[in-house]
Amino acid sequence: MMCLVFTIAVFCLTLSGLSLMVGWKRGAAQLARIAFALVLGSAVVSWFVESLRSFFAQQEIRAAAGGLAVLLFLAVAGLVVGWLFNRRSEPASAVRPTIRRRAQLAALDEHAPQTQPAEPRSASTDDLQLFGDSL
Repeated sequence: MMCLVFTIAVFCLTLSGLSLMVGWKRGAAQLARIAFALVLGSAVVSWFVESLRSFFAQQEIRAAAGGLAVLLFLAVAGLVVGWLFNRRSEPASAVRPTIRRRAQLAALDEHAPQTQPAEPRSASTDDLQLFGDSL
């Protein structure tokens, strides 16, 4: 796995150098950042995995961790099942009304009174209404 990560990092650095040669500075910088992040990230992950392996190599810790993993799995499974039952028990709201309901709504729209347009404000010498309606 580490060999693959380092191969990808070297490939990114090679492309970065080629991009820099043709004048694509922004792309070269981005590729170099990606290569650096791959190498640094793989080193951190490798250290973390080795630390976990050495920690769980002890028999007592392995048994306790196994028990906690089983309890965690059961808790997550219970929450998922409860969430699914709760979701199915809620009534599904109709996003759109049925055809009968749409026909009733259309009939109501036909009988609705037409609103009159607002009366234009009285024209005065003050067209900009700088002083309000007090004049």
